Amino acid sequence: MISNEFLTWNLNLSFRDRVWYVILFDSNFYPGRECTYAVPGYTEFTGYTQATRPEYDEDAVSNFIVSNATNKAYFTISTATILYGAGIVGRGSAPNTKGDTDGGGVLAAAARFNASRTVVVDQIIAIQYFIGIAAPAPAFEEC
Repeated sequence: MISNEFLTWNLNLSFRDRVWYVILFDSNFYPGRECTYAVPGYTEFTGYTQATRPEYDEDAVSNFIVSNATNKAYFTISTATILYGAGIVGRGSAPNTKGDTDGGGVLAAAARFNASRTVVVDQIIAIQYFIGIAAPAPAFEEC
């Protein structure tokens, strides 16, 4: 049994009081669990006006989910493209640096959008990201 209290604590430990950043990707790629900060598999989209990656400003954990629903990450597009997804990165020596994969950071999550998004110059994109955690089914072993 993994308690609900532990699941909530784990999300708080991982995301609250730590700085994470939102990234976009413009490669037609399906992220998997083998993806890492150094080898994400996708190409990070850096064609936006902000000098650095926007922060993932998360809300309190609720029902085993952390999100930035009240503090979305905004990107002002400077290069037209097709966006395929977004992710959350952090830690390391340069986690807010656009396009960085050398800083020893952590890829917390990455997901494709339900449908690709064509964006144009000066368009503002707001990203709302939810991350949830669930307990595995109980496993029993006889000694």
